[in-house]
Amino acid sequence: MEEKKIGKAPRVIRLKTKHDDIVNFYEKALKKMGFDIKTEGSKLSSSRYITIINWEEVTGNESRYNFDELKIRLSGHDLPISYDRLHGFHDLDIMTDGKERGGNDGNAGRYDCEIEWIAKMANKPLPTHIVMLRRWEAYKREESARRDAEYRRLKREKELEYYSNNEIEYFMPSVTADDYKQAQEWAQESSNDLVKKLIAKVKEKEELIVKMKAAGENKQKRRRQKQKVLAIENYITYLYLKENGEYE
Repeated sequence: MEEKKIGKAPRVIRLKTKHDDIVNFYEKALKKMGFDIKTEGSKLSSSRYITIINWEEVTGNESRYNFDELKIRLSGHDLPISYDRLHGFHDLDIMTDGKERGGNDGNAGRYDCEIEWIAKMANKPLPTHIVMLRRWEAYKREESARRDAEYRRLKREKELEYYSNNEIEYFMPSVTADDYKQAQEWAQESSNDLVKKLIAKVKEKEELIVKMKAAGENKQKRRRQKQKVLAIENYITYLYLKENGEYE
C-alpha cells in the first residue's frame, strides 16, 4: 500500500489567547466584513462588548436577543446571572485569556468558531488568520494520521517477524479444524497486507522444506521448518477469528 504523501508544512498558526489580541482581531475582522460596530468596555473588568449595529441589514437575520443588532461579549470570566437582567443580554459570549468557561447560557465559544459563524451568516470570506489556522490544523491531523499509520505498519512487521521466526508449535490450542480450514481460504482472498505477507512466508517455508527433503536434510531440521509454518498458519487463523469477532 502506497504511503500517502503529506505536502509541505504550512506556516505554524496558533490560536490567539490574549484578551487584547482577540478584541483587536474582532474589531478589524468585523469592519472588513462590512459591519458597522460599536465597542464598549466594562467598568468593572477588562471585558469588552462589540455591537454589530447593522446585523440584520447585512445578514437578513435577527439576532437571538438584540434583534437588528448583534451584541458580542469578549471576556475571560462569566458574569453574575443578575447582570444580564439589569444590562441586557449578549448574543455571543467569546472566551479570552485562554480560559475555558461555560458562559451564562452555557454557550461561551472560541473566537475562531464564532467568527466563522458570523462570516457564514454574512456570506463573507473568512479572515486570513482563520484560513491559515484551519490549514495548519488540517496539516497536523494529516501528519498525526501518517504517524499512526507508520506505527501500525511497524507493529505489523514486528508481529510478522515474531510469528515467522519463533518455533511455536501451537499458537492457539483450542482452534477447530473448521476454523483452520476457513481461515486458510479467507487468507487466500484477503487484501490485508499482513495476511498477504504471512501467506508469502508460508509458501517460502514450504518450498524450503521440499528443497531440504530433496537435498537429504535430516528430519529434525525439516520438522523445525514445519513448526514455523504451523505457527504462521495458526496466526492467520487468529487474525481470521479476530476479524469475525471471536477473539479480542
